[in-house]
Amino acid sequence: MGPAIGDVIPLALGVALSPIPIIAVILMLLSPKAQENGPAFLVGWVAGLAGVSLVVTALSGNAGLEYGGGERGA
Repeated sequence: MGPAIGDVIPLALGVALSPIPIIAVILMLLSPKAQENGPAFLVGWVAGLAGVSLVVTALSGNAGLEYGGGERGA
């Protein structure tokens, strides 16, 4: 599982640093209700990423890929 996490980290960084959430955060911080909108956005963003992660993890468990279950080629 360690190598799989290492392969996914660059993709996760790309999603985390994409310009859309950065623009949304800047617009929220400049809005009149920034103190209410900021934490709500953060909770929603983390919940959304956690939900997607759970779904992908659940679906990948049924992919039929087992650790050390196949034959090795020469």
